[in-house]
Parts: sequence; structure tokens; C-alpha cells
Amino acid sequence: MARDTNPPDWSPATVTDAVTDLQADGYTVDFSVADGGMLRCNQCRSLHDPAEARVDRIARFEGDSDPGDEAIVFGRGADGEPTAEDWARATGTISYEIVTRIGARVPRVYVGGDR
Repeated sequence: MARDTNPPDWSPATVTDAVTDLQADGYTVDFSVADGGMLRCNQCRSLHDPAEARVDRIARFEGDSDPGDEAIVFGRGADGEPTAEDWARATGTISYEIVTRIGARVPRVYVGGDR
């Protein structure tokens, strides 16, 4: 059952812990923001009005990260992750600007294909 606020004893230390806890509590569907600001279900690809969504829990993480945590900033889009083109449309620029403006301090991980 959805809650209006975080449970009093819920304070996950890492994003991995938060996702594990949420899945154990029955939260099993992931959403991302689609073109036009709609929410896209990453499992079935259906679109939903964000006004119909409700935030049940909020977690904030600061300091060192867990090596098990990951963030996909952009990708091919095949698995629901945003593409550089998605970010470009959302910010009113072109994908080249999105890709080239990420600073050198951010490590790159290339998965398959040419660099």
C-alpha cells in the first residue's frame, strides 16, 4: 500500500539500498521522463500524465557513493534510458552540445561498439 510519507525508520544509506527496500515493499515499476514531460513506464513503454503521479517516498544521498550505485546519464534509449537527443530537446540545444559539455572529471564507460 502506498504511503503519504516516508516510514519513520526508513533511511537507506545508498541508492542501491533504497531500490532494494522499495522493491521489497512492492514498488516494481520504473518510470522515466519522456518527450513532452510525460512519464514513461520503462517496463511496458506506456505514457502517463505526471499530474496523476504521487511521490510516496523521498531519499537524499550525500557524500561518498556505494560502488554498486550507478547512473546512466544517456544511452541508446533501447532500455528506456534517455538519449543525448532527448536531453538536447529538453534543454533546447543539439545532442553534440550535450555530449561535449560533460567535463573531464566524469569517468566514461564505453559498453560495446567503437569509442
